[in-house]
Amino acid sequence: MTAMLAFYSRVAGWLKRIRLVLWLMLFGAAVIFAWGVLNPANPEENPIFLGSVFGFGWTLCLLMIQSYFSQPIERPTPTDSVFVTFQKRLIIALSWGLALAVTGLAVPMMVFTVRALKVWLSNSGGG
Repeated sequence: MTAMLAFYSRVAGWLKRIRLVLWLMLFGAAVIFAWGVLNPANPEENPIFLGSVFGFGWTLCLLMIQSYFSQPIERPTPTDSVFVTFQKRLIIALSWGLALAVTGLAVPMMVFTVRALKVWLSNSGGG
């Protein structure tokens, strides 16, 4: 298994232990977001609203990693038929593509989270 798939498999194993906490965080972020949308106050003046958006995104990303990468990915063996070998290699390729997509989405999300924290700190008088 490639290093990236092994890394995501280890992360998924750790996330599996805190799955309930992640689901509660996702639900909480969704409730806070809905409250911010339905609240007549200006969403830009509510610092929790922006945090709920990022909290929802990060928690959803972690839950996706946990749910997909927690199952072991089988490697083809010499005794497998041509169809089974093709099927296993296709699953590995799709898993690798999903790992690249998750990584590709996490990097800009980190940048936007840092920028949002800077805006939040500057609006609260901390920086």
